[in-house]
Amino acid sequence: MLTTHNSVTAAPLADAESVQGRLTGYVSDVAKWCASRRLQLNADTTETIWFGLHSNLAELQRINQSLQVRPSNIQPSSVVHDQGIYLDLELIMKQHIAKTTVACFYYIRCRGSARKLHSSW
Repeated sequence: MLTTHNSVTAAPLADAESVQGRLTGYVSDVAKWCASRRLQLNADTTETIWFGLHSNLAELQRINQSLQVRPSNIQPSSVVHDQGIYLDLELIMKQHIAKTTVACFYYIRCRGSARKLHSSW
């Protein structure tokens, strides 16, 4: 499965190249829409990801997974970040859990520091 921002396409592994072609077209359409409004698609921050089982992802390595959007070439990521959630290739959310845990411990430490500061007044 390949996803672009707010667009998900699911297909069997055999149709991966056709899905790639369709998504390249979608991203090109977005770039044209942006250009018509004097905006520019930032290919450096545009992310794509192929979701699937480990065995399917290994088979997928035989094709070029990048999206060609003039003048840029968008390479697929192993982790994407959208609306506060980190998604990885196999949807196990390991990166999301790690980032959330770090943030929680940070706020717990801040709360403890604030409590000590408050009690010293």
